[in-house]
Amino acid sequence: GEDHGTFVAGRVSAITNNLRGIAGMTETSVLSVRIAQGGSISEGDELRGQQWAYEQALAGLNIVGTNHSYVFSSARVCTAADRMRGLGIVAFAAVGNFGHRTTGGNALYPAACGSVQGVGASTAGAAVWERTQRSQVTFTAPGADVWSVCIASGGAFGYGPGSGTSFASPHALAVFILINRVVDDPEVALNIMRETAKTIVGPRPNHRA
Repeated sequence: GEDHGTFVAGRVSAITNNLRGIAGMTETSVLSVRIAQGGSISEGDELRGQQWAYEQALAGLNIVGTNHSYVFSSARVCTAADRMRGLGIVAFAAVGNFGHRTTGGNALYPAACGSVQGVGASTAGAAVWERTQRSQVTFTAPGADVWSVCIASGGAFGYGPGSGTSFASPHALAVFILINRVVDDPEVALNIMRETAKTIVGPRPNHRA
């Protein structure tokens, strides 16, 4: 629902230096693409959202990267992600919160797509969060008990904690945005992230953060 997207967006671009709540990691504009109104999200919803963003990029909108918080069992969503990458737009996606289940090794998309950077969650102690999906992880970022903007009861905005790979993925995207501002080359920015990432301890396998 709206609360989930609000939380994710807050981690990237919440207003800074206003003595309120949290500070976002970047001072950048967020293009929100609502693909459903609450309830479950289908692959068709994801594809329609990616198509709309792709059309905006073709029309000249400067999109640097995208963040995906939902996971699917089909690779159909990879085609859309590949098209975005062809425009120089780098996608980051949550790998899922099923690491504590027997299905933890199954491929989940779009994180499993070759052109997408899968992101797992870490704890405040720099360890892999126990529920992080164990496969398709390119980067790991804080995602356990992190705070962001949320929608309180009655629709008012507030602040609160949340856990999940959905809330880790925007951290990785934000780091990419900051590096790309300096180097102005998405591939170089990604390489810098990979080369400077550190291995953190976690069950099967260790992850890079």
